[in-house]
Amino acid sequence: MLLVHELSLELVALVHRDVMPKARVGDLETADQLGRAVRSTPLNIAEGIGYGRSRRQAHHFKTALGSGREVFTALRVLVSTQVVSIEEAAESVALSDRVNKMLFGLIRKG
Repeated sequence: MLLVHELSLELVALVHRDVMPKARVGDLETADQLGRAVRSTPLNIAEGIGYGRSRRQAHHFKTALGSGREVFTALRVLVSTQVVSIEEAAESVALSDRVNKMLFGLIRKG
């Protein structure tokens, strides 16, 4: 598997451990959207890997990047609305940014 896939799975665990408990209480809509997007990212990466270098792979990586950007933004929304503290979200935000940059690089390299 690609490193970006492994990191995206780590992100799922981090978000569910560090962010979701407070997010579900303080902003259920954003928490639900965050939960869907964070799970969608590794699922789309995995589906894309199966196609090898192709348009279909690029499509799935682009979809994963869209979900990844949604994760990053949802985390920022939860921090900016003070539902989750910056300390609670910092590791997830940083890993989300890293995953998104890796996906962007894979798409450009395509």
